[in-house]
Amino acid sequence: MSDKRAESPQKKNRPKADREELRREFYAAVDSGSLDLRDTVRKFRFMLKMNQHQFAKFVGLSPRILIAFEQGHGNPTLTTLAKMLKGSGLELRITRKTRPK
Repeated sequence: MSDKRAESPQKKNRPKADREELRREFYAAVDSGSLDLRDTVRKFRFMLKMNQHQFAKFVGLSPRILIAFEQGHGNPTLTTLAKMLKGSGLELRITRKTRPK
């Protein structure tokens, strides 16, 4: 059993103040740009206290797709990536890079 699974029961019993702190930390990390997309999805899932199978069902994906993505494999579509952000208050965008002057 992995360490992440061993920690799960403890996370379920966190007081509301701890959950709010997790939420603040998550959105602060997103706002700072310190997370890549994979870390964003994983941290969001942890914040919700869901395992990979629960989260995949919650967002309407196959667990296989989510697991591969979190492990750095696979090639999800933009639609799939958007599903992974479902309920996070975040959106997936494509923007033009600014050109150096």
